[in-house]
Amino acid sequence: MAEMNRLNRKSGDRARTTVYGAWERFVRGEDDIRGVRPEIALSWQRCRDQYRVDPLLAEAP
Repeated sequence: MAEMNRLNRKSGDRARTTVYGAWERFVRGEDDIRGVRPEIALSWQRCRDQYRVDPLLAEAP
């Protein structure tokens, strides 16, 4: 059982790293957000462009 969790964690870490890298590029103003599902990318863009949400906030206002 522990072996299974270890395998899942490794694959999850890779996905997390991909998304985190895309988020960092997006926050810098780049639109290169490869590796992020389209619905998530649209949400990020909507929050930034339409609602002017500051991506550096630690929590919602």
